Amino acid sequence: MKKQILFQLVMISFICLVLVGCAEKIPPEKMKMLKEDISAVQTQIKNAETEEAKYEGGLILALIKLRLETLRQTFAMLQRGEKSWLFGISLKFNVDGKTYVPPTDTDQQIKAIEEELKALDGKILKQQAEALYSGGLIQAMSLATLSTMRFSYAMLDHRRLALKYRVPQYILPEGKMSKPSDLSSSVLDTKKEKDFEIVSVNMKVTESNDVWWKFAWRLTIKNKSESPQIFDAKIEFQDKEGFIITDHDGHNLLVPPNSQETFTGYELINARVAGNVAIVNAKVRKR
Repeated sequence: MKKQILFQLVMISFICLVLVGCAEKIPPEKMKMLKEDISAVQTQIKNAETEEAKYEGGLILALIKLRLETLRQTFAMLQRGEKSWLFGISLKFNVDGKTYVPPTDTDQQIKAIEEELKALDGKILKQQAEALYSGGLIQAMSLATLSTMRFSYAMLDHRRLALKYRVPQYILPEGKMSKPSDLSSSVLDTKKEKDFEIVSVNMKVTESNDVWWKFAWRLTIKNKSESPQIFDAKIEFQDKEGFIITDHDGHNLLVPPNSQETFTGYELINARVAGNVAIVNAKVRKR
């Protein structure tokens, strides 16, 4: 019995050595970068928890909780990546039965998000000052706007880090992913939907070359309800006859109660067909 146990221990040790020997060696600078990102998210979680403790209810608390949930998901994602690197485990993701492959324009998307985060950071600092030197109802509204901005920042940063570490983003629980037919049936009908509307959707070519054209889009959604609402949107780039050439998904679009928000993004379209784009259309639905 003892010999059998000893043999098993030796085999386990051997397997561990083989796994370690075969594991992909992670450059120290890459591991350092990951640890810094984890530390930054932990700091944001602590700050959000401190803010959460100040409120007993209301819109601001609801927004803080949404932000906290996003930050915790980001932390879990990064921590999983750290452990896989430490133990030499190669992570692969399957989406709809297929191995996940990061977008070909990942670096460009990250750069665009970083620019959005930088701009949003400046707005947050300005809003903080406005909330600090105001009072009463104005201060309450300023704090709600500030909480909305911080929530938007957390969502954008989650997307940036997911792209950075090549992790797919799951918007809906497994088994509930929408099919194209589901989406077409949930297109906004302003006659039926009274609590939100698409105010406008526009596009503009901001850059082009022999390979692709960059189409920037801008979508404005109005929330008519008394509660904050989160939307998913599909921006369709169509030819003059209304046939879709390509589309772009927008997720977690937060609009505060009784207000409207404008969201922006871009889509790179192959130069061979980009000249056929004549119409931009938006389909929006509530989360």
